[in-house]
Amino acid sequence: MERPMETTSLRQILFEVFCKVFADAAFVFADLPDDGGDAEEMPAGYDISAIVDFSGHFRGSVLIGTGARMGGVAAANMLGIEEDDPAAEERKVDAVLELLNMICGNLLPAVAGVEPEFSIDAPREAAAEEFAGVWKKASARLRLSMEGCLTDVVLYIDDRKV
Repeated sequence: MERPMETTSLRQILFEVFCKVFADAAFVFADLPDDGGDAEEMPAGYDISAIVDFSGHFRGSVLIGTGARMGGVAAANMLGIEEDDPAAEERKVDAVLELLNMICGNLLPAVAGVEPEFSIDAPREAAAEEFAGVWKKASARLRLSMEGCLTDVVLYIDDRKV
């Protein structure tokens, strides 16, 4: 199996794909915090945490952890409604799940090229223990500031043979 790109490159690709998907699909823009987006320590918890697993040329997961405000803003923007509309609150988790799905779908060809094929599972909410387990073995991770919320995005690529 061909080894995926090195961690520094993975981090840059993750940043670019994440920012493009959120800007294009949800009109939400990310800023790097003062520490440059290094996410060495996992926060105590997130209001919304989600994971999507993939397999194929290589396998792994993409995760996102964020605050409720960011999820609500993304939902409102994606639905074309006001942020204070109750539907935005009701759909905030769905919005984050859909954005995560789009991130994974754009991230894999950016990392592996367009030839390899992948199967992407349905994104789902992640339990704190599951998120922490993947966090510890991450291939790349970022911490971004979005809509007043710190948002972490994690890419894990399993090094074992598929």
